[in-house]
Amino acid sequence: MIIRNRVPYTCPRFVHTLRSQVFVLLGHNGAGKTTLINMLTGKMSPTTGDAYVLGLSLRENVHTIQRMTSSVPQHDLLWDDLTAAEHIRMFARIKGVTRRDMNDKVEQVLRKVHLADAAHQSAGGYSGGMKRRLSIALAGIGDPKIIMLDEPTTGMLEQLSQGSNFLVESKHLIQY
Repeated sequence: MIIRNRVPYTCPRFVHTLRSQVFVLLGHNGAGKTTLINMLTGKMSPTTGDAYVLGLSLRENVHTIQRMTSSVPQHDLLWDDLTAAEHIRMFARIKGVTRRDMNDKVEQVLRKVHLADAAHQSAGGYSGGMKRRLSIALAGIGDPKIIMLDEPTTGMLEQLSQGSNFLVESKHLIQY
């Protein structure tokens, strides 16, 4: 539960999913989709209550859950001065890829998201689509069991669904 301006916001009480599924969160602006994703990936703690991710309590196992989940934020969080290869190398170190496997992992990820030809260009010069592909690549490093997409763009599911066990997608609910 999250409390904002003395108003409690609760998350769904129970969602059961199967392996290789896509689960979609629908809601209006401000409904808490991003907040829920941030809580379920361990980037933010709930004010009260608990959540279970892959059967693990978020309150008791946040570090384990952080290793098993990943997210692609709504806006790309990239450093303009770093290249795609440097971004991937940095995230791979954080996710525990060994030095011995590093070069192979970087090349594999670059090929998977079609950035091998631009591997040594600064990300600040990338098109919007190239930046999205790099963000997707970073989310997949470390082979997370769950990848959460916040406001995904067209084509993101196809790129991620090949390697992940489970995807969570958030979308705006638009009423006409």
